[in-house]
Amino acid sequence: MKYFKHFTTVRFQPDCRKMIEKFGLQGYGLYVLFMETAAESVEAKKVDPRLSESVEDLASYFHKDTAEIAEMTAYALAENIIQMDEGHLICEKVLELLDEYLSKSSTMRESMEIYKTGSRAVLPAESVLEYLNELLTQDGKRRGYQPNKENLTPIESRLAVGFSVEDCKRVCLYKFNEWDNTEMKKYLRPKTLFRKSNFEGYLNEASGDVQATDEEIRAALRMES
Repeated sequence: MKYFKHFTTVRFQPDCRKMIEKFGLQGYGLYVLFMETAAESVEAKKVDPRLSESVEDLASYFHKDTAEIAEMTAYALAENIIQMDEGHLICEKVLELLDEYLSKSSTMRESMEIYKTGSRAVLPAESVLEYLNELLTQDGKRRGYQPNKENLTPIESRLAVGFSVEDCKRVCLYKFNEWDNTEMKKYLRPKTLFRKSNFEGYLNEASGDVQATDEEIRAALRMES
């Protein structure tokens, strides 16, 4: 979201007071950070206040112990200061702080209504990223990629020039089968798989080896209900 309004009285808001009383200045900082990272995921055409960074990301960025950030996050969840939705941390409080100009936008109002009623469809790029994450996390040893701008933009760029969701998923499966358990597994990431200079070559390789529909791809992972 381009505009994010910080109230000068944020420290007096009930949720923020809870964090301050429990954790002091660090609680205040994490409360504001929750809203900032959620605001990064809010756009006029997509109201989805997921935190763009994980607990581990926040701890690493601010040079803090992951267990300490996890403890504060668990408290915030228990107090409904932030929420959990399908495995993702979200901060619905940020929706109350939308810039006045954006909140008057008809597109924003429509997006907010879709979010509130739970009728938001999963966007194509998100579907591809979720599929990649399913591949990477099925052994329970790795965590997936957050649905933030850095990870979604490479996928969106390939979709924008005519490649399909199925093409993208086929590349994910093909390179996962080729690279997993090798030194190349670190490159099973959106910015490598969907880089313009790489993707079409990967798809050509996959098309010659894996002729699978989306349903067959999911069945191969034993993920069908």
